[in-house]
Amino acid sequence: MANADVLYETFEIYLKKAKLCQQSGDYASAKKNYVNAAEQMLKLAKISKGDVQTVRYQRAKNLIETAKSLDAKIPASPSKTLNQTTENEVKKHEPISLEAALAKLNALEGLSDVKSRVLAWVDQIKVFELRKSRGLPVPDMSYHMVFTGNPGTGKTTVARIMAEIYCALGIISSGHLVEVDRSGLVAGYVGQTAIKTQEVVRRAMGGVLFIDEAYSLVTGSDNDFGRECIDTLLKAMEDSRTDFAVIVAGY
Repeated sequence: MANADVLYETFEIYLKKAKLCQQSGDYASAKKNYVNAAEQMLKLAKISKGDVQTVRYQRAKNLIETAKSLDAKIPASPSKTLNQTTENEVKKHEPISLEAALAKLNALEGLSDVKSRVLAWVDQIKVFELRKSRGLPVPDMSYHMVFTGNPGTGKTTVARIMAEIYCALGIISSGHLVEVDRSGLVAGYVGQTAIKTQEVVRRAMGGVLFIDEAYSLVTGSDNDFGRECIDTLLKAMEDSRTDFAVIVAGY
């Protein structure tokens, strides 16, 4: 069976499921299946030409609009109680002094190169802040970082300490850390990855967004949504130059 035939057959299956779910009142499942159907139609459009391609892109767009129209009919998720937590939830820290944060870093085993780099970075920030307070020019600074190293080398631990250091220096306001990986940023269907990523960024505002195994955001597949996530993150990093930092990590 040709690739186009497989895509169209899959499209019809999702569309049929969507309509059945909608008729039964299961609007959440209906929305998901409409989006899945739209994704298959987009793939069909990409391998089509001329008027057929135009029609298929329009049909995919119409299906996305249909999916969005169901939002008002989907019951809101129950709010979490105070003692409920979820995986990858925001980990907040009580504000601590710069000296205490640096002491935590120095207490770690090994990582001598990391410690020296962080101390040099802190000194540079202090100098720039002093110049700024006296009305002297300072270059634009980016507080985003890349941590590389094998699993178990302390990347997450250092990221937590960096959130405390940044808070103590006044770069971010709350010093909390939001930890995510690909599964917390990339959705499985069209149009949802940007929304999912924006929500994570919103939670991280005032603190540090730590993305573990960041290399997995790009798989090399044309049908992967990791690129949409990266584009959304880059826009957030550009638009929010203060009170927000991103640390990506991986081997």
